[in-house]
Parts: sequence; structure tokens; C-alpha cells
Amino acid sequence: MRKPPKHPLSKRKKFIFSTVFISIITLMSVCCAEFILRNLEKPVKLALFEKNSHGTGSYRLKPNLDIRTKVGNTEISIKTNSFGMHWRQVDKENSGKKVRVAFVGDSFTFGCWAKNFQSSFVGAFETHLSKDNYEVLNFGVGGYGLSDIELLLREEISHFHPDYIFLAFFNGNDFRDTYLGTEKYNIVEGAAQWDNRIIEEKLPPEYRTERHLDHAEGPKNILREKLATSRALSRIRSIFLKTRKSINNSENTSVFINEFKHSKQITSYPFWSQIPYPSVADNAREVSMQTLDRIRSFAQSRNMTLLVVSIPYREQVYVEKMAGIDYDLELPQRYVETYAKENDVPYLDLLPLLREYVRDKHMDIYISGDPHFNTRGHRIIGESIGNWFMGVVETGGDGINGGK
Repeated sequence: MRKPPKHPLSKRKKFIFSTVFISIITLMSVCCAEFILRNLEKPVKLALFEKNSHGTGSYRLKPNLDIRTKVGNTEISIKTNSFGMHWRQVDKENSGKKVRVAFVGDSFTFGCWAKNFQSSFVGAFETHLSKDNYEVLNFGVGGYGLSDIELLLREEISHFHPDYIFLAFFNGNDFRDTYLGTEKYNIVEGAAQWDNRIIEEKLPPEYRTERHLDHAEGPKNILREKLATSRALSRIRSIFLKTRKSINNSENTSVFINEFKHSKQITSYPFWSQIPYPSVADNAREVSMQTLDRIRSFAQSRNMTLLVVSIPYREQVYVEKMAGIDYDLELPQRYVETYAKENDVPYLDLLPLLREYVRDKHMDIYISGDPHFNTRGHRIIGESIGNWFMGVVETGGDGINGGK
């Protein structure tokens, strides 16, 4: 007996059914993966800070911390000494009569996400100096601006009597953090949280982040937000990019950025590379330069030599074109460089060096999904600063404005 002929649409229906079924299974798999990843990789709330005991504003790292955490698959150790430095234990008095080199700065100087303080760029810098003749101190604190650094220098660092003060200026937000002052954060359970009173006082509404706005900006695309922050999709994308890179690693397409876009949000790093500067950015720059001048004057009065190194943010390193119609990636550090030249302050711009490195080596120096350096980045920067510093010392300060 002959079978009845199949309906002409049966193949199409079968195809549609298979497509819908596979889509549902894929969506369920992604949701399950998302649930597992978010539970396995919940961000750890690190209680690192305490209020400044002097009652003069700002905050400090807690002393005697011993914290273990993870970034991806990397184990991270955060230890502070009795003085609240992310560093080994030291004596306040320089009994060994060594040349003391003190680093000040924000989370980059602190050594954020380095495996330990030895793996930070300050630790890598130390390996280039003779331990018989030099002693390195790290006073970096996450979230610091120049105003916080000035206060720390006057109240704490000066009592260690360093010979050199290395100020690490981060291009991404040091103007902002300086402008907002030493009261910009409230310390809640060891974490720094924005003080909305300061935000509303100093930033016009159009320059505040969404969480600081007093009014809604309109309906949000919830689906797009979820997809943008999905860890499961991020992992899938990462695997795809690695595969793509391995197929054609000469172009290193997963690293370089073809087009730079500046931002109108003051919390965004590219905000500080836009041209022309809006009035709030001009105000922040002016306050920052005044603060830097006070730091230099104070250091000079205590026979400490100030050196400045500028640390670039990711887009500055990876974007193809350095300048466009509405941006210049030599900002904001050019303002700092100009000040250094006018005041005979040794200055190192790391941007040209890092751009050359990633183009020659085709290797990422930042942590994926995070603005901070990976182990390789810390090492490259520490070695570069160390080589430059020894040149400055040997020439008696004539190695000013290197790295260009």
C-alpha cells in the first residue's frame, strides 16, 4: 500500500519547529550559564578603607589587612602594614640611611588586581634599584585624587622623610577626583561610596551619572542592559574573540580600537580627552593644577624631589588615531606635562611607550572587563619607570619629560 504523499509544507514546518526548539534550548542554556556564573563569580565587597583619623577629610587604607580574593582565575592577596600601606612592614625612621622613594597615587599605584604588592608596578620598579642603596615605599590608595594625595603627603608621608616623591597621575579620572575634593566619598563598612551632596554641589545635572540624577532620563531598554551585562554572553564573546585572534593574530583585532568616542559623562575616562573642554572640565583642570603646585611646593620645602608619571587609560593605548575633530588623546596629560616643564619637575608620559609595546607584542596589558593593568601591564610599567628613574638620578634631573 502506497504511503500518502507528504504535505508540501511539512519540510518548512519541520525546519521552523527545529529552529524554534534550538533557539529555546540555547536561551535556556545561556540563562543557566548566567545563573551559575553570577553565583560563582559574585563580586567580593572589600572593606579596605577607614576614615582619616586626623578628622581633616579624605580616608585611609586600613592597617594590617590580610585579604584573599579572586579576579577571574587569578588569586589576589591584599596585605597592608601597620601604617596602612599596601606594602611590606617598614620603619618610619630611615635607620639604614638609604635613599627613599615614595609612590603616591590611586588604585593603579596601590596595585589593584596585581597578585600581591610585589607584583604591582611599584614592586616591579623596586627590582630595578639596589636594595643596599634604595628603599621604596608605596602610599597608593584607591580612589585618590591630587587633593587626597596632598593631605596624605602633609599628614603621613612627610614623616617618613622620603628623598623622592613619585606622583602617578591617572589620565582617566584624577582631574575629576581632585575637583570633587577630599569629602567626595562616605566610608560605609570599609567601602567608599559617593556623597551625593558633593556631587550635586559641584556637578551640573548633565554631567552626573544616572545613579546621581534627581530625575529619570526616560525609559530604559532593559533587554539591552541585561545583554550588555550578561556574564554568560561575555564568556561566549571572549571565546569567540580568542578564536578569531588565533586565526589571524597578526592583526590582533580583539585588542585595537578603530574609532575613539569621547563621552559627556564626567565619570567616563574619555571625557577628559574631548575638545574643547566644557566649563566643568576647565574648572577641574584649574583646581588640579593648583593642587599639584601646592604638592610641589610642599615637597620642595621638605627637601623632597617630586617626579610625575602619567598613566594612560585603555582607550588611549589601543585606539588607532591619536586625535580627531572632537578629541585629543594627549589630553589631559599634556596639561600636567606643561606644568612639569615650566617648573622643572621630571615627567614621564607612559602613553607612547605602552602604545609601541602593544603594537609590537600584540599583547593586552589590561584586565579584560576592568580598567586596571594585568600582571604583564604592571611589570612593563614598573620596568619602564625604573629605567627612566635611574636615568634621572644619573643625570641629576636632566632626564625631564621623558617618554615622548
